[in-house]
Amino acid sequence: ASGGERFALDGVEWKLDREAVPMTLDLTRFDHGPLAGMALYGILEFLGDDSLRVDLEAGPMGQDRVRPTDFTESRAVLHRVR
Repeated sequence: ASGGERFALDGVEWKLDREAVPMTLDLTRFDHGPLAGMALYGILEFLGDDSLRVDLEAGPMGQDRVRPTDFTESRAVLHRVR
C-alpha cells in the first residue's frame, strides 16, 4: 500500500477506483463550508512510493461528469511527510 498514513479529512467519505486509468477518486459528505452538499471528483496517479498527483473538480452529488479526464495545470502533487 502506498501512503495515506498521515492524511485525514474528518467526516468526508472517499471512494477510490484503482481499476480505472487513471484511478478515480470521489470525495463526498462535505457538511459545511463552500463544498457543503457537493462532491469532489478526481483522478490520481501514484508517482512512486512517496508522491502522487491528483486533479479534482467540484460538482453536485451524483454528477461525476465534471471529473477531469487528463491532468491539468490545476493538479496538485502530494509528497509523503516522514
